[in-house]
Amino acid sequence: MNKLFVTTSVLLLLAATPTFGNLGLATTSGSPSASTINSDDKITSDVKTAISSDKDLARFLPLIIIRTDNGTVVLSGFVADEKGRLAIAEKAKGIPGVAHVLNRLEVKPDQYSK
Repeated sequence: MNKLFVTTSVLLLLAATPTFGNLGLATTSGSPSASTINSDDKITSDVKTAISSDKDLARFLPLIIIRTDNGTVVLSGFVADEKGRLAIAEKAKGIPGVAHVLNRLEVKPDQYSK
């Protein structure tokens, strides 16, 4: 009985401490927090702004999708050349808060010849 009480007390104490989640011991429902969503939305917006402000890259925006999940920017869609594909990824990497960039952009010159 004493052992159960002590174990329960320790768990309750740990659960009440702010660093408990940082120890990797806390469980979550798997859904992102509101602050993560806001941060991801801001990162996505900042990446789009950075691309649109570059005259050489802005033309690609209509055919690309930019998504952010927990600081990882995912780029997908089509660009006209490899130079554009790499430049867009570099723009994304330069945005504060970006942890990683997953570049799934495909080079399809025919999408831009119309």
